[in-house]
Amino acid sequence: MEVEARLREREGRLRKAQAISKIGNFHWNAATDDVYWSDQLFRIYGRDPGKFTPSFSNYIEAIHPEDREMVSQTLQQAIESLGEFDHEYRVIRPDGGMIWVHALGGAIASEARVLVGLEGTCQDISERKKADGARKEAQERLQKIASRVPGVVCQFRIRPDGSTCFPYASSATRDIFHIESDELINDGAKMFATIHPDDASWVSKSIYESARLLTPWKRQFRIRMDDGTEKWLWSSSIPEREPDGGTLFHGVIMDITERNKVEERLRWSQSLLQMMSNSSPLGFLVVDNRTDAILYSNARFCEIWGIEHIADRIRNGELNNKDIIPHCLKVLADIPAFAASCAPLQDESNRITIEDEIAFTENRTVRRFSTQIRDDADRYYGRFYIFEEITARKQADAERESLQAQLRESQKMEAVGTLAGGIAHDFNNILAVILGNAELATTIDNQNPSLGVFLGEIRKAGIRARDLVQQILSFSRQRPTELVPVSLAAVVQESASLLRATLPARLTLSVDCKANLPQVLGDTTQLVQVILNLVTNSMQAIGNEMGEISIRLDSVVLDSQLTDSNPVLGKMQPRLNGRLLRLSISDNGPGMSSTITERVFEPFFTTKPVGKGTGLGLSVVHGIVTAHNGTIVVESKEGQGARFTIYLLPAPTKFSADTNQQTTPDHTLVTSTEPSAARVFHILLLDDSDAVLMVAQGLLEIRGYRVTAFTNQREALVAIQNDPLAFDLVVTDYNMPGMSGLDISRAVGRIRQNLPVAVTSGFIDEELRGNAERAGVKDLISKPFKSSDLFRKVEQLLAASS
Repeated sequence: MEVEARLREREGRLRKAQAISKIGNFHWNAATDDVYWSDQLFRIYGRDPGKFTPSFSNYIEAIHPEDREMVSQTLQQAIESLGEFDHEYRVIRPDGGMIWVHALGGAIASEARVLVGLEGTCQDISERKKADGARKEAQERLQKIASRVPGVVCQFRIRPDGSTCFPYASSATRDIFHIESDELINDGAKMFATIHPDDASWVSKSIYESARLLTPWKRQFRIRMDDGTEKWLWSSSIPEREPDGGTLFHGVIMDITERNKVEERLRWSQSLLQMMSNSSPLGFLVVDNRTDAILYSNARFCEIWGIEHIADRIRNGELNNKDIIPHCLKVLADIPAFAASCAPLQDESNRITIEDEIAFTENRTVRRFSTQIRDDADRYYGRFYIFEEITARKQADAERESLQAQLRESQKMEAVGTLAGGIAHDFNNILAVILGNAELATTIDNQNPSLGVFLGEIRKAGIRARDLVQQILSFSRQRPTELVPVSLAAVVQESASLLRATLPARLTLSVDCKANLPQVLGDTTQLVQVILNLVTNSMQAIGNEMGEISIRLDSVVLDSQLTDSNPVLGKMQPRLNGRLLRLSISDNGPGMSSTITERVFEPFFTTKPVGKGTGLGLSVVHGIVTAHNGTIVVESKEGQGARFTIYLLPAPTKFSADTNQQTTPDHTLVTSTEPSAARVFHILLLDDSDAVLMVAQGLLEIRGYRVTAFTNQREALVAIQNDPLAFDLVVTDYNMPGMSGLDISRAVGRIRQNLPVAVTSGFIDEELRGNAERAGVKDLISKPFKSSDLFRKVEQLLAASS
């Protein structure tokens, strides 16, 4: 009984152990075909011991159809070989559930090696299979993720002895290193062998240093492939210490060759953009509308606004749009305009906006452009500003307008000159008739003594008119300044004579010229223009009030006292013991402020209302004085009138006194005197004016010459053509319709080469002299005629041709 109790106790413990481990046992008797299942085995298979009788056949039927053949073959092999079996398979339970079973056992044989039966254990391994499936799924998922990473996902191990290996490496090793991952796992040195020789040493040192300190390893390095090509790799890994003292790195290795190329191109593009931007004359500013941050600005932007001292802070992103405004406001007159220019516009409908110009307090002008910046979704997020300094353009525009005004003034003066020249030419002919007839009248014997006096006065008035016409003709012709010795006193007197005829009665003109003054090198016409312009300026300054204008001419010694008061005179190089001629024109008008005085000689500067002046008069005066190597000084105070003083150098000749009187014209009366030649000379006279022709013919005939007169050029040439030897001299007018006097000279030369030709003209300049010489003209005679000049030149020409 005691034995049976112990046996039952053991069986109880066995059943409990089998229940805990989910292991049941079985036994099959080959002779009787009886099958024994333990209680746990019934539970595993989901069978009721009271209702189910186990057998070999129903054991096989409980197995999953897909596993039955495998289990049957395994058991059959164990029976035939009297060996063992070990297999896993699925069992379908009566409730339809499925479990995994691990069967382990073997055949039982007699001493004669005859099969007795089979026995073994069955364990429910469903939980383990589920865990294995989850683990396998996780591994597959991890492997899939690793295969999608654009690089090698790996584990790199440094063993305690310093050797290395790759416990794991994803398949991307094939693309990057051209090495299969299995090869790297077996031999980690293969990867190190691909590192570029120039990088291998520092890469190895830095990895071992990272393993020693357990610090992350992030580096870029190069590898060299078998074909010689190079790649740039980037690796990032985290080390951890292993129980055996080794170090395991978990990380990734990526091929950044193309990224580096793109970054290099980007850096080059940015460098090029920066260079072009900083070389641009335009200032650029890009502002983020959302954060007010400055995204970009070039050097020119800072130069335009005078904020170079904070340029580095702007580039480094330390300042935003609003921060820079206070730095710029100090150079702006219009603060709101600049604030508006830097604040991004809120009107999103305006894709491009052209702002107004901004004027600096330092006489600079900037033009501002702005345009919106939008992203791919057409969302407005910033603004791009362009600032262009247009100071030079503004100045050029002003200068161009000034030159255009000057051109218009020049064209107007040219038109006036042309008109004056035409009038003067006709007036010359009238004067020639007046003076000629006056001289002819003196040859008539008259008992009335007063007649000679009257005729003399007529001649004097005619000569004065002739000189005035010469001035008008000089004014009407544009020619280079020709500086010759000139009596400045005579110029003053002539100018005063012209001015007295035009000044209104409310103004008084006084002239004071000192005696014994030297001549100056000058152009009479331009010096007269200087005096006329200055007196006209004084007249306009006085306006409709009573006033006085005075002209004073004297000399002064250039000493230290004078140069101290007028430093500009120190630049002059005086002659003749430091004497200068000083011409002053003053008035008692309203005077000028110091601001106006500083600018009176600027071209187109005027204080007169629009339409009342061009601003050219005083600038022309300054230019003429400078061309005469002189200096002009202005002195004025408000309410005390103005004085313009001109300093000129004496002519570089021996000092001689000047009587301040103009040369007295030749008033010698014409007398009836025979020419000196034994025979009577025949003169052909040609002029398109009958009156002039009659006077000249009368004067020459009284002198004893034979004169044939023509008013038609063709008739005169026909007369010479018919009898070339009939004439001793041809005297022709220069300015005639159709053929000029020079044309007549050339035509006469073709008919008879040695027949002298003289040309008369109301204005003789260097251009006419040169053209006349080339046309074969022997001499030029000024109109209206001075009888003495006419007779002298005729006699000289006849004597030279005889």
